[in-house]
Amino acid sequence: MLKDLQEQSRWLSRHASNVTSECGEDGIIAKALDLLPERTSWCVEFGAWDGKSASNTCDLILSQNYRAVLIESDLGRFQDLERRHGPAGRHVLINSSVGFSKADSLDTLLSRCEIPKNFDLLSIDIDGNDYYAWEAVDAYRPKLVVIEFNPTIANATLFVQEKKGGRRQGASPASLVELGRRKGYELIATTYLNLLFVASEHYAAFGIADNSLALMRDDSGVPRIFVGYDGHVFLSHGERSGFISLPWHGLRLKEPDVQVLPERLQKYPDEYSPERNPSSALADVSFLAHCGKLQHRIPIPSGSARLKFSIDERAGELRIASAIRIDDVGEPSFDAKCFAADDGLLERRDLLGRRRILQEHRGQVGRIALGFLAKWILGDYGFPFAGAAHEKIRVDPHALL
Repeated sequence: MLKDLQEQSRWLSRHASNVTSECGEDGIIAKALDLLPERTSWCVEFGAWDGKSASNTCDLILSQNYRAVLIESDLGRFQDLERRHGPAGRHVLINSSVGFSKADSLDTLLSRCEIPKNFDLLSIDIDGNDYYAWEAVDAYRPKLVVIEFNPTIANATLFVQEKKGGRRQGASPASLVELGRRKGYELIATTYLNLLFVASEHYAAFGIADNSLALMRDDSGVPRIFVGYDGHVFLSHGERSGFISLPWHGLRLKEPDVQVLPERLQKYPDEYSPERNPSSALADVSFLAHCGKLQHRIPIPSGSARLKFSIDERAGELRIASAIRIDDVGEPSFDAKCFAADDGLLERRDLLGRRRILQEHRGQVGRIALGFLAKWILGDYGFPFAGAAHEKIRVDPHALL
């Protein structure tokens, strides 16, 4: 049933083919134009490059005698564009960026051209502010709009980059679909990189009963991140697991690079409870707090406290800043920071990787971090939980290095 619905909704994709386009847009555009009435034989493309490479308008210009407004901001590419589609008598070639302010919007640039308000095709590909550039178009209503989206983003995600010139992050397909609806456009096809929209008054001609993004686009190959019950962060990219790719940079982000908790501390929260395993749970909590900033909630049966403390490597001391009672049965939050020595902050991974070494320094860091703080939490030393207390405890700074 789902497959049948997808086939019905994606029928235009069966016409996908490339002449100069990148992902089948040429064939889809040609078929879509066949269904439109009163064609003007005008198209607009910004991010036009040299007028041929990955172009969604070049085939219309060369094979269907379309006139075009072609806009490219890069001077070198624009000169190639002039050589390919000059002289400027038939086409309008503009060396400019397209933005979202009154000064650089598409409306402003097109106002200098003799082009119909309802020209046939607008193609947007500027690798960043595509969303805002289309949003700013108000005076013109092209029949078809082809716009690039960020293909690494899942269908359910609403994302639009910061509205800022020079930002290169893009927008999610869901955000562009929402924008299209607000502007009176309906989704009719998707490719790997682009969404194709038609003005809503022409949508019925395409016979698409359900154009929801979930049916129109297969996002099974996008990067995924999820978290196990024990806090382990998982990465997958399509059928591959353990990493995600940065496709424009040729790099990989691997699971070990994104773990917040080291493997020995990856547990279900209940396993941190001192009632179930007092020694290891408190050691884990105190050690994790000792090594870096920690926001972790664990149940302590009575005498719950908020501890704030820091380690000053240069002075070689552990400073207990305060211990404040919260309630008798609540879940305290432990906050701690490691402050830097002259050579910079200690890396969490380095400290955690040397837990055994730290524990071996009996009477120094090991006893203090894993012993004193555990007893402080339980109140074994009799320190008050109400009010504030300040204690300085000498430690060997070399044990941290």
